[in-house]
Amino acid sequence: METLDVEMLAKPKPTNTKYSYRNFLIFSLQISSLYFIDLIPVSYSFFLLKSKNDNLVTATFGFSLTYQNFCFVFVYGFMEAFGVFASRYIGAKNYTNYSILVYQTLMLSGISLALSVSLVLYSNEIQAALGIDSRLASNVSWFLHANLAERIFDCVNVLGRHILISQEITSVFM
Repeated sequence: METLDVEMLAKPKPTNTKYSYRNFLIFSLQISSLYFIDLIPVSYSFFLLKSKNDNLVTATFGFSLTYQNFCFVFVYGFMEAFGVFASRYIGAKNYTNYSILVYQTLMLSGISLALSVSLVLYSNEIQAALGIDSRLASNVSWFLHANLAERIFDCVNVLGRHILISQEITSVFM
């Protein structure tokens, strides 16, 4: 029994490295789930700030960051998956699949970014529909609108960074 276990550990598990749009989407969603996990410590840390006796400020920052992360999580997931797949294709000199991946990532990221920006711009109405207190909703909407330009810049920056890394043009970071 022991040798069977050692053999299973010694043999590399075969992976499906063949590119498919389905594999790309699944991998992107797996990365997105990691960003969702990032919401937990952020939300919990602001829950701990409750002891400061300013519940409106604590709730505003905590809910704003949670809402913002939720809005942009899918954009980052697609871009992170692009960084992994693009590097693999460039390394294998598979430029056809790389070109396809670039256009698909731009399309998915553009759609996701438009959806994310819409969720931020209509955050006041969305929060009202969810029954969130109007004072909190207006503070959260203000915070989201104030950070919108930075979020869009960061999304474009992440995609550009992954394109540079996949092309092995890393000297620009030095």
